[in-house]
Amino acid sequence: FTDGIENETYGRYEIQGGNLTKVQELSDEMSMSEVKNLEDFLIWAKDKYPADRYMLVLWDHGGGVAMGYGIDQFNKKHTESEEDPTWIYTSEVIGAIKKSGIKFDLVGFDACLMQDIEVASSMEPYADYFLASEETEGGYGWYYTSAFGKLAKDPGISTEDFAVDLLSCYDQVNTIIKDGKPDTGATLSLVDTTLAKPAYEEFEKFLEEAGKQVKDDSGAYADMATAGTNAYNFYDHLQIDLVDYLEILNKVDYEEEFASDGEMKDLINRIHASVLYRNKNSADGINGIAFAFPYKAIQYYGMTSSELKSMSLKTERKVFNDIFSIMAVQKKKASERGENELAEALEEGDFTSALYELADIDYTKEDWYVKGFENYDNSKVLVDIPLKETPDGYQIELPEKAWKIMTDCQTAVWQKTGENGEKLKYLGTDQISSEDENGNPLIVMDDYWVHIGGETVCYEADPVKETDEGSIYSGKVRARLNDEIDILLSIEWDPQKDESEDVAEGHITGYIVVGEDMFTSIFNSRETAKLNTGDTIQFIFDIYDGEGKVIKTEPSGKKIRVIKQEDIKVEDAPMEDCDIVFNGVLTDIYQRTMTTEQLEMHVGD
Repeated sequence: FTDGIENETYGRYEIQGGNLTKVQELSDEMSMSEVKNLEDFLIWAKDKYPADRYMLVLWDHGGGVAMGYGIDQFNKKHTESEEDPTWIYTSEVIGAIKKSGIKFDLVGFDACLMQDIEVASSMEPYADYFLASEETEGGYGWYYTSAFGKLAKDPGISTEDFAVDLLSCYDQVNTIIKDGKPDTGATLSLVDTTLAKPAYEEFEKFLEEAGKQVKDDSGAYADMATAGTNAYNFYDHLQIDLVDYLEILNKVDYEEEFASDGEMKDLINRIHASVLYRNKNSADGINGIAFAFPYKAIQYYGMTSSELKSMSLKTERKVFNDIFSIMAVQKKKASERGENELAEALEEGDFTSALYELADIDYTKEDWYVKGFENYDNSKVLVDIPLKETPDGYQIELPEKAWKIMTDCQTAVWQKTGENGEKLKYLGTDQISSEDENGNPLIVMDDYWVHIGGETVCYEADPVKETDEGSIYSGKVRARLNDEIDILLSIEWDPQKDESEDVAEGHITGYIVVGEDMFTSIFNSRETAKLNTGDTIQFIFDIYDGEGKVIKTEPSGKKIRVIKQEDIKVEDAPMEDCDIVFNGVLTDIYQRTMTTEQLEMHVGD
């Protein structure tokens, strides 16, 4: 799309006098996601273009500490083979920069999920400033025109002034893309690496003490787990905002097991000080720098642990290995209820419990797993937890001791179908916002469910985001595009204030294609495509038989023909006349799933 660049070719270019010129032709089999090619480019640029100041920007796909940077989706070697695309590990990017021998004014990632304290502090010997995003980035990325225009006019512009211009334009562009609404999920921040390095060293001291407490006390683990659940999590829980995490942990650490209030305040201030500037529109809980703690997504920890090792971050890896090992052994014990109990759950119609049990993976076989925590906590996984009907909803009857280890609760819903209601159509999950007099979740079910274009959908709720404008609810919906492509629609509701009685409007913000491997889906997470005029969508559901087995997955309901994506109505609307089955799905500090008894009700009259 740029004059001067020949399509479907690889090359090295220079911009001079407003003109773009290819100065070196490269093989079309060269991969942008092989570290040797990054190393070669940096050394070539240094030799050919000696300068007093250098800046490196790595553009496109990022995956944080766990998965690094740079899937080359269009590389000939990858697209013509059956191999999955590769990427450059975070440790390899840092190694390539080190080998170049260049001390950069600024290293930036116009890519997803790269603003981690582990990365920023590791950059300290090789760059003064680090510019990146904690969250996934939109497909348009940064707006380069303004900042580079100023650089062209004044090559002596300070690095901070240059970065601030990029930051201010970032909010403007993302607001335009969202039709004038602030993009609270868009993040970008400038970190001073010389401040990030000592801040990380203090964080390591905190982790060392936390590791000692966790080994000896399950209550200390519970505090860290509570903070991991409630702190601002970025895409798919791959990483967590560091300041938000520490602030929440400090509130629940009543006995100051990890650090005194003064020590924690000093640590938080050091981290705050390292973040010089950040974009204004990001949600509450976003402070400009994350850390690689996939507490709610243990499936990512193997890659995280491997990279922590490669980056020589020994203390963090040691403590996290212990924490995730505790989680792994508890999940394994929960999955060893035995075949008879699983069969009983299916026979009794406890589909939720059975499904989660079948999906359990034994993480005690991972190479990061540390033995010795087998008897760490003897609390049991609970199923068929009683529900008590109250005027305000259904109260979950758990002893207070059990509530102390619960971190999340949602409502799962099915619709009875078939001639005699012997089949169940899964409608998804929704967040619980009501509480009983003790402050515990209260299941409230009515006739309403999520509809798009007038059609009932299978909706899976995402965590709620808090912003200055109010709480933002969001989720995912499965659909089939143009009768052939399975997609996942992203749904977002306008911000809601607690005291407001206004009905929030929902919107389709885009979609991603289902079936991509885990890594590609993360790298592409913010590159949501838009529905085009003339497209059709039909919503997909799983259908279960009486034994809790999926008998088919199929589109259901009327097709919706798209005129404009923004005109498709998303709302909570009354369900059709039918019987539904619902129950609570609870998650504890070890990421074990527990379920309440199932209830039935008739809706739609």
